[in-house]
Amino acid sequence: MTSQRRGLAALFGVLSIAPLAMLIAVSMLEPWLLHQDLGNREVVSGWADIVRMVSGVTIILTLVVFLTIVHRSSDPRLANKKALWTSVLLFANVFALPVFWFKFLRR
Repeated sequence: MTSQRRGLAALFGVLSIAPLAMLIAVSMLEPWLLHQDLGNREVVSGWADIVRMVSGVTIILTLVVFLTIVHRSSDPRLANKKALWTSVLLFANVFALPVFWFKFLRR
């Protein structure tokens, strides 16, 4: 595996894990900040919304790339399970993206 491909695999590993981590962090940090009166309600809600939108866009882009990999792959591990992986990635995407990366892209 070339270093460029290894770097892309590492990037997609980070992109598959980051949205879930960001959503968990925001869901814990936003109420805490509002409860402690450490920030203006509009400012805290504004940056939390931005983080949620960035997470959503990251999920969608990573999902498109992984679905493209599923349907264009000639890997025998994916050949018989394209429909399964497509449905799992579409319906459980936040949790399935890191699993898919770990099973098929990390090498």
